[in-house]
Amino acid sequence: MRILIDLRCLETASAGRGVGRYTREIVAALRPILPGGWRLGGLSWGDPATALGIERVPYRGPRRGIGFADRVLLPPLLRREGFGLYHSPVYALPRAGLRGVRLVLTVHDLAADVHPEGLSLRHRAAFRRTFRSARGADRVIAVSGTTRRELLDRYEIDPARVVVVPNGVSPALAAPRGEGRPARWPRPFVLYVGGLDPLKNVDFLLGVVARCRRGGIGVHLVAAGEEGPRREGLLGSARAQGLEEAVVAPGRLTDEELAEAYRGAAAFVFPSRYEGFGLPPLEAMAAGCPVVASPAGALREVLGGAAQLVEPDDEAGWAEAIAALLGDEDLRRARVAAGAERAARYTWEESARRTLDVYRAAIGGGDSP
Repeated sequence: MRILIDLRCLETASAGRGVGRYTREIVAALRPILPGGWRLGGLSWGDPATALGIERVPYRGPRRGIGFADRVLLPPLLRREGFGLYHSPVYALPRAGLRGVRLVLTVHDLAADVHPEGLSLRHRAAFRRTFRSARGADRVIAVSGTTRRELLDRYEIDPARVVVVPNGVSPALAAPRGEGRPARWPRPFVLYVGGLDPLKNVDFLLGVVARCRRGGIGVHLVAAGEEGPRREGLLGSARAQGLEEAVVAPGRLTDEELAEAYRGAAAFVFPSRYEGFGLPPLEAMAAGCPVVASPAGALREVLGGAAQLVEPDDEAGWAEAIAALLGDEDLRRARVAAGAERAARYTWEESARRTLDVYRAAIGGGDSP
């Protein structure tokens, strides 16, 4: 059995976001557990496959309009190369000309439908094509029960074909918390990791930091994960509010830098208005960092009672939660312990094992190629 997994998101801005993390980690964890005779290939324009230790399968199509081009280009490629299963971690599945090829799609969230105001018209259209294409999938992977329910509520898909496979936490980000803290950023600091699009609600944290500082808590904000115009916009807003010295936006971090940041932060803050899963707060928990998050989307499901959950517009509540973690060592230790226990439930090895089960179900079961 030859399986083709789409790696093209690793050659776009998505490489540094959750879908990029998902794609890299699931491939790395799948490789050692594939049955004998099964082979994994990676579809790409360039060559991220080699770094992941799998066969490279070149894609000759455009970088824009992927959903439309794939309808024409993917069916003959899959037939020509003899693939028996195609797994798309993000892009819409081709819906015609794929007799004999099983299709698996991963759906990470329904933001385009639940919060369309947070995305551009082009991105809304692309994501909705992906959701509609789920109707033609042999199996659909939803990364949370919340995402599964939202998908089934909005699209006519056989519920038996939609399977929940939660994400995991990379061991590289889950090292024990050390005594030292990164000297590169002012202390104490609260950490945010992720995108800076409106649904992430990061500008809200500026008001929280300002309130903390007015109350005598000299906390700083480190907002990592995105570069470009939105990063500059966040820094501009900080200057306008007199917080220029209190806010740092280092852009994208390596895994080593990210692990260091998680371990050095006084708290991890995640005020998102919507999440289909919520990897960064889970990673922070694994690294021994207490978490304050909103309960939006799947966050309550994923984080459970291990995080302090505060509504995403409650500035006073967020400031109080941060102040409590900085001032109450017993509370802090309890949150760290609860977070570590919660994060330990999520591993990429288990995600890969359950993904392999999905592949087997899609092709009808069995280990033979």
